[in-house]
Amino acid sequence: MFGKIFFYTSALFLLFSLENGYSSIKNAEYLYIKGRGNVKHFTRIAKNLVKEKYYFSSVPLLKEALLYNKGKRSESFDKLLDIVIGKVGIRQFESLPYKVLMKSKTPYTRYIIARKLFRMKWYEKALNILDLGKIKNDHPIKPYSLMLKGSIFSLKGNYEKAIKNFRECVKSSESRLNSVDDKKEKRQLLINRDSCLLGVSRSYFGKKDYEKSSFYYLDIDKSSYIWPEILFEEAWSSFYQKKFNRTLGKLVTYQAPVFDHIFNPEVNVLEALTYLEMCLWEDSKKAVDRFYSTYEKPLEKVRNMLERFGKKYKTYYLLAKRMLDGKMSGDKVLNKMFFSIIKDPAFLEMYDSFYKGGIELNRIKSISKSKFKSFLMSNIRESLILQRNLIGAYFRKSIDFYLNLISKNLSDMSYIKLEVLSRLRKEILSDDDQSSLERKRGDIKYLRRNEKQYFWSFNREFWADELGDYVFALRSECKK
Repeated sequence: MFGKIFFYTSALFLLFSLENGYSSIKNAEYLYIKGRGNVKHFTRIAKNLVKEKYYFSSVPLLKEALLYNKGKRSESFDKLLDIVIGKVGIRQFESLPYKVLMKSKTPYTRYIIARKLFRMKWYEKALNILDLGKIKNDHPIKPYSLMLKGSIFSLKGNYEKAIKNFRECVKSSESRLNSVDDKKEKRQLLINRDSCLLGVSRSYFGKKDYEKSSFYYLDIDKSSYIWPEILFEEAWSSFYQKKFNRTLGKLVTYQAPVFDHIFNPEVNVLEALTYLEMCLWEDSKKAVDRFYSTYEKPLEKVRNMLERFGKKYKTYYLLAKRMLDGKMSGDKVLNKMFFSIIKDPAFLEMYDSFYKGGIELNRIKSISKSKFKSFLMSNIRESLILQRNLIGAYFRKSIDFYLNLISKNLSDMSYIKLEVLSRLRKEILSDDDQSSLERKRGDIKYLRRNEKQYFWSFNREFWADELGDYVFALRSECKK
């Protein structure tokens, strides 16, 4: 009797194992052999691969299923697609044509389509896509869809709706944060939440309510991934309010060692412009000269590199990987530029996904040699090559952005220098008294502060709790 019970128990255990583990990959292999590469079996193969967590290997199959099957996909297909996109990231599917993506109703594909339309500046169509069906509050893409909607309304100048969506985005991100354990997903959600807080500030800035804009910047903690970016925007906000000493104080924070990875040439431009507005001609001219001596030669190096490598995305990926491995280029400006890119949240997200794909590749390598293994290897290599090229393309695009930015900044600095010379000439011609050009440097009496702000002399040491709170005490030399 006990022997029979043991036999039945063993049989049930074996059946359970086949249904829930080892059988999934075997079922996938069976469907592959049976189907002889027919697309109609790809969805079922992918479903079995997903059960075994072969997400990247299933990507080409799901793409093929979307491409070659006519009409809209079933609800079960959408659920499967939703799982896979959630694991491998949206960028694997962004290359698919608009019409192909429209075959699916999953929230992820709607978000991908909306992003594509957003980049094409078709804002109304992007909003329509996001509103096609309500994305459930507990769906992983919900916080990001609200961020996108807020950004669209902001660009359209509808700041009230932008603020509403950004605030909903903050709540959605925080709600999602409480339900996830993965550190990398938490990082993305924190960045999204803080970006939406920043969106609120930017919307008030767009409304030209600079006081409120400055107030809402304070909602973002100094430990935030995006806080260094906020400093620059706060500096501009102070500039527009003609609080020039506060602008300079924000900008000097970028000299702190903790910001060594931040690459933003526009900081120097705003510094020169602020000195110009305060009629501190020599300071403005020095800022311009420093900019030229710092960026002119590296600019040529970047231009030559882009011309030499063209669109060889693998080369850019390898360059990024060298930086990740701590191998520097030899040029301080280029090192800072490249380091800034590899620290970018979007870059890190893509690289994390690539790393996960590498783990999956090693799992496939351990499978016994067969035609199906070769099929899986082909699939995952296709996904990983695409991911590698996406990383390389992003790295190249970022370099190209900085190239254009520096070129523009050089032009801006030329204008500032000419303006300095022009204004200084007018001042000299209008007043023969050279003593008017003499000035006393920083003095506390030129410092505007309220009862909650205290004065401490700065001795070139940066303290974490003080970062972003520095204010200069320079007297404007502009004549009334």
